[in-house]
Amino acid sequence: MRFLGYHLVNVNFIGNFLVSLIRPFLPKDIEKVFYTHSSLKELLDYFPKSMLPVEYGGSLEDYYTDDWLRKANKEHGNFPAGGLKNIF
Repeated sequence: MRFLGYHLVNVNFIGNFLVSLIRPFLPKDIEKVFYTHSSLKELLDYFPKSMLPVEYGGSLEDYYTDDWLRKANKEHGNFPAGGLKNIF
């Protein structure tokens, strides 16, 4: 498994401070996968609205995994990171 990014949302002052302290010491490839967002609306720049839960400003209400995977496969082209398509 490979993670393409970690998105930190509404991080408090201490969290932002720690991330900014640690970031220069991380290898460049790992440094690029951490994203900090000051608001939930910034997540919409990275994910389609239909893939985010309602609590995060999206329209996803049902968390049943099979349905979510089918919907994610249909919207695969909308993801900025790309990658291989999920197959089941």
